[in-house]
Amino acid sequence: AATAGSRWMLLGNILQIEPQIILTSQLVDVESGQVVASQRITGEAGETIFSIVDKLAAGLKRDLSLPAEAQKEPGPKVAEMTTDSPEAYRYYLEGRALHLQYYNAEAAASYRKAIEADSTFAVPYVLLATIETGVEETRLVAKALKYSSRSSARERLFVRGVAAFVSGDFNGAVESFERYSA
Repeated sequence: AATAGSRWMLLGNILQIEPQIILTSQLVDVESGQVVASQRITGEAGETIFSIVDKLAAGLKRDLSLPAEAQKEPGPKVAEMTTDSPEAYRYYLEGRALHLQYYNAEAAASYRKAIEADSTFAVPYVLLATIETGVEETRLVAKALKYSSRSSARERLFVRGVAAFVSGDFNGAVESFERYSA
């Protein structure tokens, strides 16, 4: 965190005791190592991990002593920025881990499972497109672009970079990937 120039670092745990999910977090001042704030959020039966994370984010806004205007400003919901399917997210993470180890066939299978679990989850589409070629690659990029509004700003840059590359717009791809890496 210090190397990255961060002022705070967030540590936490997830505990599932059926039917509840409990998130605990500690907000740490990077320079001093002191815990600035901590929270314990309990999700009720039927509540998803993503809605519980949204509660945690609201608490963090208060803990960071943000101006009143910023605290009132609604942030995007986590499920609206990724997926509301824990299964889809798990398959996506599994695919990423495999992809980073160059197990492309296995990664592709995991990405496909993520898409089956949530057909509007943009990131698995674009990552699968980086493995596929030809017409399938183009189809997957189009799907990723279609659903990219549900992605983070950084993920949208990655989707746009892959889309530009696939379409032959190499300058656009370089620009998007440079902004993605910044």
